[in-house]
Amino acid sequence: MTTPQWQADIRQLSAELIEREVAVLPHIADALPLAISHPIYIGAPAPEYACVFAGYAQIAGATACSFPFTDAMRVELAEPLGAFLRALHAIDPQPFLARGLVPDTLACAPAMRRCSRREPSRSS
Repeated sequence: MTTPQWQADIRQLSAELIEREVAVLPHIADALPLAISHPIYIGAPAPEYACVFAGYAQIAGATACSFPFTDAMRVELAEPLGAFLRALHAIDPQPFLARGLVPDTLACAPAMRRCSRREPSRSS
């Protein structure tokens, strides 16, 4: 049975994203005010599995998507989240480019602009 092209495309894209994570995350962790995942196990492509893969240490706590936030909690989290995003966006990409990491090949910026034009959610 052959793999459908769309699955091969997703697998290739996923492999590229994992390679990018492995190259970047360990180097930006100290610049951020909150913990981020960083790979502790990195596997190279092999005949048994043709893609790079990584294993990460678990960060203590609960994922935001599983937590029942109240509006007051969301307001309280706005400042630390803003500080995290400011620190993330302040990281100079030049050292990564100098090491051969290529700029965004997924063209995420136009998609982000499209998303930012959407009407904000009115959920509580």
